Amino acid sequence: MNRKVLGALLALGMVATAGPSVTYVNAVLTPGMRWVVVMVLAAALFLTRNLFRGLDGSTRLIAFAMLSYAVLSTLWSPVPDLTIFKSLAYVAVAISYSAVGAVWVRHANRANVMHVFWPLAMLALAASLGGVVAPDAALRMNESVTLFRGLTFNSNFLGMLVLGALPLPLWHLLQPDLTPRQRWFHYALLAVLLQILLTTVSRASLLSAAILLVFFFYARGAGRFTLVVMTAIISVLVASLLMPDLMADLIAQYVYKGADPGLSALASREATWSASLEGALQGGMFGLGYGASFGDNDFILGLGATTYGREKANVFLAIVEEIGLFGFALFIAMLVTILMRAVSDIRSTRNPSARAMLLLLVGFIVAMTVHAQFEAWMFSPGGALTPAFWAAIGMLTGIGRDCRLERRARAERRIAERQGQQAAIAS
Repeated sequence: MNRKVLGALLALGMVATAGPSVTYVNAVLTPGMRWVVVMVLAAALFLTRNLFRGLDGSTRLIAFAMLSYAVLSTLWSPVPDLTIFKSLAYVAVAISYSAVGAVWVRHANRANVMHVFWPLAMLALAASLGGVVAPDAALRMNESVTLFRGLTFNSNFLGMLVLGALPLPLWHLLQPDLTPRQRWFHYALLAVLLQILLTTVSRASLLSAAILLVFFFYARGAGRFTLVVMTAIISVLVASLLMPDLMADLIAQYVYKGADPGLSALASREATWSASLEGALQGGMFGLGYGASFGDNDFILGLGATTYGREKANVFLAIVEEIGLFGFALFIAMLVTILMRAVSDIRSTRNPSARAMLLLLVGFIVAMTVHAQFEAWMFSPGGALTPAFWAAIGMLTGIGRDCRLERRARAERRIAERQGQQAAIAS
C-alpha cells in the first residue's frame, strides 16, 4: 500500500479516537469512525503482510501473551459480553497501530515522519480557539485557580490533546537543516501548545510534557542538555530565594490547584484513587476480567460501554484490577523490553537523525506512561492517546530495525576490511 495512504490512516485514526470528545468536531468525527479506521487499517496491513511488524523478538511474545490473556479473561469475567468485545477491540488497536507505526517510520521521509501528528495538533488548537468564545470553556475552581477547558469541557482532556501533539514541533526543531522561517514557525507552535497546557492547569499533562522536554533537550546534545538543566536548577533556586511569594503562588496553583496545602494533593480525585486501589486489591493475581469494574456486574450489550463501570484513576491499578498481577507483570515486561532495546539502539547507532528520533520516541512513551498514572486511558481501546501510544511503540520498533541493520552492515564491512588486509599481508 502507498505509504501516504498508511500515513493518512494513522493520522486519521489518532484524531478520530480523540475527536468525539470535542464539541462540534464530534458531529464529523463520531465515535463509530475510530472503529471503521481500525478495521480498514487492519485489513490493509493484513493484505500487505505487515500486520505483525509493529513488535519484535521477546517484546512481541510478551505483548501477544498479554493481549491473549486479556481475551482469555472473558472466561471468568462478571461481564463476559463486555470483556470479549472490548478485549478484541484492544487487540486490534494495539496490533494495527503498532504495525502502521513501524511501516510508516521506515518508509516516510524522515524529516516529515511526525506529520501524522498534525491532525492532533489541529484538534488541540481548534478546541482551544473555539473555547475562547464558548461561555463555559473556563471553570473557576476557587479564588486562585481557573481551568481552561476549551471545547472539550474537560481541562485534563485538553491537556492530553496538547501532550499528544508535542512530538510534531519537537521533532522539527531537532532537524539541523530547517530554514529560519520554518524554525520560528515550529517554535511558535510549541509556545502556543505549551501556553494552552499551562491554562488547563492539568498536573498530569504538565508533568508528562516536562518529561518529554527533558528527552528533547537531551536529543539536542549532552552539552546543551547540561546547560538547560543547570540553568533551570539555578533559576528555581534564585526565584525561591528572591521571590518566595511567587514560588508559593505557583505551587499553590499548579500542585494544589488552590486547595488547602494541608490536604492531600489528590484533592477531589482522592475518592477515585481509593476506589481504584480497592479494585486492584480485588483483582488479585488473575484479575476480574478485562474491562470489568469491581462492584459493577450490570452490563447491557450495545454499541458502546460508556454507561458501564467507574472512572479508574491509575492505569497500573486498572490493569491489576482487570487482568491481575499476572497481566500487569506482562505489561511491565513489555515496556521494559521495548525501552531497553531502544537504549541499546541509541548507544550503538552512528546516525544522528535516528538517535534523535529514538530519544524523542522513548521520551514520548515514558511521558504517556506517566500521564496514564493519573488518567487510566492507556489500557482502553478508546483511550484518547491509545493509538498514539501503540504507534510510538511501532515507530520505535521500525527505527530500531534500521539501527540494527546499520550495525550489522558496519560489522560486515569491518570483517571484509580485516580479511582484505590479511590477504594483502599474505600476498
